[in-house]
Amino acid sequence: MAKSIAVPSRLYYTATEEQPLACLRFGVKDIFHVKGVGTIGGKRAYFYLYGNQNHTAPSIQRLIDLADWVDLHASFNPRGDGYQDPRGSSTGPGADIAAYEWLHLAVGSDTGGSMCGPAGAQGVFGNRPSTGAISLDHVIPLSPVSDTAGIFARSGDVWARATKAWYPDFRSNYTFYPSKIYRSTSSRAAWTAVTLGEEALAMIPFFEGCAAKFDGRQPYINPGPLERWQWAQGNAPEEVYAQALHNISLFKDWYETDGYGRHDAETCSEGLCIYPWSIGVPSYRDTYLSVPTRPPLGFDESSAPVMAGAPEVVVPIGEVPYDSIKTLQTGYLPVTMALRMARGCDFILADFIRDLESEGILRPVAAGTRLFP
Repeated sequence: MAKSIAVPSRLYYTATEEQPLACLRFGVKDIFHVKGVGTIGGKRAYFYLYGNQNHTAPSIQRLIDLADWVDLHASFNPRGDGYQDPRGSSTGPGADIAAYEWLHLAVGSDTGGSMCGPAGAQGVFGNRPSTGAISLDHVIPLSPVSDTAGIFARSGDVWARATKAWYPDFRSNYTFYPSKIYRSTSSRAAWTAVTLGEEALAMIPFFEGCAAKFDGRQPYINPGPLERWQWAQGNAPEEVYAQALHNISLFKDWYETDGYGRHDAETCSEGLCIYPWSIGVPSYRDTYLSVPTRPPLGFDESSAPVMAGAPEVVVPIGEVPYDSIKTLQTGYLPVTMALRMARGCDFILADFIRDLESEGILRPVAAGTRLFP
């Protein structure tokens, strides 16, 4: 289940116009199929049912073509004392970028915050793009309504270059950046949008395949997603799901006409929305929480890009000291901000991050326990 994959030398590759990401090594979240390698998706049963894959996801093949070429449970967050919650389902690639200096990029997915969460917890650059920015064929689905794929990096410049090279359909001929800044004045809003019906439906072939191959035996599912899928099966029939999709459309229309996601002819996005993502408060990975969260899940600032399909990137801005209850020493945890623009403005957002770093406002971060050792 854990094959080793050789890492090619960087000595023999040079970045070109056709391969702008040559010399950069990237990791891939274990829901993207890679030919010849078994996808696990956090479930042993998935690997034993499907075995090694016969196809590489087009999104990953695109990165392979742009670069040189080059896999169970929660990874360890390398920051601070090493026992902080790594946050979100794209934990693996997020922790990889924070841990391994030799790794330059990592690919993850974001359905409801799984890119931005690890980026904030690990203090790296990580984005949720405009929904539909890249193909998700041959990728294990969660909720096709909001599934996306993003990139982690330790440098804003490297992240921006990879973003502009990977996503194929955005064009940026805007000459100015937005002059307005939006910020949230409340931490929670009275919106709910249950979209778990399709999430449960997406796994039906997996369950049926396991039953057929293993004499009716059903696969083990972690308590969190199992609780949500069972809730959806009992509480979200087709009419409820249809109403949830309608609610999403209402929010998206409002966001793009009267909200923070209005377009502008000169700047693409009329404004830049910014809010704190992580503020350096310890969250230990071995703290036992309450029973698995079940829907309705509510709505907060981080839900806006999911429902609006808008691009958002989390960037590191600093680190703060804390007294570790594990090591009994002083450690340092990331402080990050989330920046968002209108739907389809991914490239100008990338240019903005690149320029912030070139001006010294943002800085690349290091691998290991400290962002800025």
